[in-house]
Amino acid sequence: MMKKKSGHIFVIFCAAFLAALSGFAQPQGLVITAGSTGDDQGNSIAIDGEGKIIVAGRFNNTFTFGSKQVSSLGSYDIFLARLDSTGEPEWLRTARGPGSDRAYGVLIDARNRIYLTGATDKTTNFGDVPVVSTGGSNNDFFLAQYASDGTLQWVRNAGSVGFDQGYDLALLPDEQVLAAGWFHGTAYFGDDTLRTPGTGDSDVFVLRYSPSGEQTGAWQIHGTGSARAYSIATDHFGNGYVTGLFSGELIAGADTLHSRGNDDIFLARLSPAGEWLWVRQLGSRGRDQAFAVEVDPEGFPVLAGLFSNRISAGEEQLISRGDTDILVVKFTPEGEVYQAMSAGSGSFERAQGLAIAPNGDIFVTGVMSSTASFEPFLAKSRGALDIFIAKYNRGGELYWVKTAGSSADDWSHSVAVDPQGRAWLAGQFRETARFGEHAITSTGSNDVLVARADDPRLSGILAPDFSEKVYVNQDYWVDILVDSLENLNETTFSLTYTAGEYITVPEPLRKNVILGPLLEGKARYSVRQDEQAGKLHLTIALEDTTAGLQGKGILARVRFSSAMSTPFNTEILYSFSDIYARDPHGNAIFLRKNERSLSLNGLEIWPGDTNLDGVVDQADVLPLGQFWNHTGPERPQASLRWQSQLAVPWQTIELTYADADGDGVISARDIFPIALNWKQRTGTAAKSTAGFTASTPGNSPPLPLSLRLAQNSGRGQAMVSLDLRESRELFGLAIRLRLGNGVRVADVRPGMFFEGRDILFIEQGDGPVVEVGLSLRSGTDSSARNGSLVTFLLETGEENSTFDQVFQVERITAIDAAGELLAAELVTEGDMTTAVSQTALPRFYLYQNEPNPFNPETRIRFQLAKPGRVRLVIRDNLGRIVRTLLDEERAAGEHSLVWNGRDSQGRTVASGVYFYQLQVAGSRVQTRKMLMMQ
Repeated sequence: MMKKKSGHIFVIFCAAFLAALSGFAQPQGLVITAGSTGDDQGNSIAIDGEGKIIVAGRFNNTFTFGSKQVSSLGSYDIFLARLDSTGEPEWLRTARGPGSDRAYGVLIDARNRIYLTGATDKTTNFGDVPVVSTGGSNNDFFLAQYASDGTLQWVRNAGSVGFDQGYDLALLPDEQVLAAGWFHGTAYFGDDTLRTPGTGDSDVFVLRYSPSGEQTGAWQIHGTGSARAYSIATDHFGNGYVTGLFSGELIAGADTLHSRGNDDIFLARLSPAGEWLWVRQLGSRGRDQAFAVEVDPEGFPVLAGLFSNRISAGEEQLISRGDTDILVVKFTPEGEVYQAMSAGSGSFERAQGLAIAPNGDIFVTGVMSSTASFEPFLAKSRGALDIFIAKYNRGGELYWVKTAGSSADDWSHSVAVDPQGRAWLAGQFRETARFGEHAITSTGSNDVLVARADDPRLSGILAPDFSEKVYVNQDYWVDILVDSLENLNETTFSLTYTAGEYITVPEPLRKNVILGPLLEGKARYSVRQDEQAGKLHLTIALEDTTAGLQGKGILARVRFSSAMSTPFNTEILYSFSDIYARDPHGNAIFLRKNERSLSLNGLEIWPGDTNLDGVVDQADVLPLGQFWNHTGPERPQASLRWQSQLAVPWQTIELTYADADGDGVISARDIFPIALNWKQRTGTAAKSTAGFTASTPGNSPPLPLSLRLAQNSGRGQAMVSLDLRESRELFGLAIRLRLGNGVRVADVRPGMFFEGRDILFIEQGDGPVVEVGLSLRSGTDSSARNGSLVTFLLETGEENSTFDQVFQVERITAIDAAGELLAAELVTEGDMTTAVSQTALPRFYLYQNEPNPFNPETRIRFQLAKPGRVRLVIRDNLGRIVRTLLDEERAAGEHSLVWNGRDSQGRTVASGVYFYQLQVAGSRVQTRKMLMMQ
């Protein structure tokens, strides 16, 4: 059955994906204190059916709780209080005596009856009812029941002449109550007598009581050393789950365990019939202790506490970071480990309190020190020991974790959930402690603390961002984005990544990890890489320690390099861990994290389509000349057959496509795939590749080309020359001819412009079309000059035939040494009557921006041959759209726009290379580069 109390000492930690870190933020939450000049603490808290807060603990001297005040009779006395929603006590009850009395566990049943357990010393007065301990001077277990108005209904005590304590309570489906604790020697519990073995220090007891106070059962777990129960929980079937610690040998029913270290953890299941069904053990060579157990809505028991050294929990191997770390283990009802998690620092952490909401949300509280890792987040203490409370969903995902405390030791012992789903904790604090914007000061050495921890407001989201297409053997940038940011002054986090054997951030780190536009000129940062762990640690702080960052944008940018050996389609998950953030006042703030995967791909190659225009034709000869003799990685499983193949990208994307046969060098052999796959189509013309698109003719004046009849033999042969009339820079060209009836090309020869340093490709089938590709080789002189480009020997097959209408030039493609397409203007000379279809100028021109480089603005001009819808965008060097300058219908003619160097959100862009890209509906895309300087 569910417990309407929070068992004493517990915390839960971690899960597959944790989500937030925050402080107690004003005006959220509520902080209530009570105290004396002595040592006071809140040990247990519960919420009744009316939403009232029940808190129990100990006090000494004159103790003030709101408007109520009481005085102690001994070193420690017990208090029990009910508070309204504002924290004001409605009533305050005490149990006082000359010794040391303690309250440890509180429970509320469906009738709002309150049960309290702990230990009494000597003679303790519960109101007017005296309770005398069995041993006279040593502690006895007690169980008391109160009405909702605070009236004592009954109190029972039991024990031995030794030290006996009740620690926790749980409610059974029939409204009976189970109490758990530990005892020494021979103890008398009603009509039942329990004895520790002669060699034992303490043993576990479990007692069952009816609502009227009648003891209806007693059970024992034996130990040859020390065996102690600190928490008990029940499920809806009436099974009880008991947890604690033991040393030496432990016997529960038919099961016997042996401790591995100083203390080991045990979890035992007690059936509704009172049989020990099983007992399980968790332990290392050091100190391992469990202080809390609860049962979730699915009937799975969850225990929590601390561990040291290395501990095995099922298949999980957990290693502590310091003295002791937090441990959380979920079991199946059959006792099998279901899940195990840990958290901690290099010092001391301990799980203290647990509450599970009806929807399965889990609230945990306890103590932490130094900088504790709640993976993937960090929590930092203000003093030696600080309080923390965390909220998880039922799947173990962390919603948030909050820390609070002073420069001294502060403790949280218990947590409960109210009807609104808010967490209330009980504990103690010293000196001046801070809970977000709340500051409280103790009256004595320790004061009672009761605090409500509301769900914090969102203060920011961290997220990785990158290009949709990333290739192996290339550098790429990962942007660290932040959204919904509020009042951030400093943050520390790790960008985590998988597949670390294939990717890294190159040295020097400060050159490849840079601040983003959101922080440029405003912050300082440090960076450290842990390649083995796949982490990049970043600390960023505003130069102005009183300032707080707001809004959204890019915090930082990280350049990664991928190895040539990276397998294609390697998935890399980018996420965040070790996150800590604070505002200018030093309060931790709430940062969530997103994660995202990218795939390192091979570049898709179609053998022969070297210019990626979607068809294999004479223009595919031009890249061979442009990149002649360049080398790069061979293509895995290279083939000349027409099929999609994946390649490791070379230094540039264009070089990779030019290696048509995939042998790792651009040479004459790359002609073969062009010839074998002539006229094959990929259906992917003008495809974008990592931010680059197939080029279109630039804004240079058209090449002045002419056709002339160089020689006419009169015997069915003629020589026709294509000439460049003016000195111009030209690297290669491709020509498509359509022959007249009965005409064929007998020979094609490079002209003086190309002769001796050319690559020539000719394709002439049975039809009337001939295609020729002609290019210089990379490294040869391409300076401006004029002269004959290519000559064609034509034959009709008949002597004395004329050459009227012998051929048409249907298309000319030309490039310069930079690979930019050039427009061509063709005329005929002399008395040659060949019908020539002049190459038309392109539908549009995109001119080079002016000025370039520029700062802060530049003008972009373009020319339209006819009206159409025009889209002009700015892209960064990863191909992502920075800003859309134009997307509308425009008339024919010249147009110009000014870009002011800002992105779509009005922020000034960083220095670097950008691309401006023009597209007219029904035409190809044209792209040019520009440089922003700051």
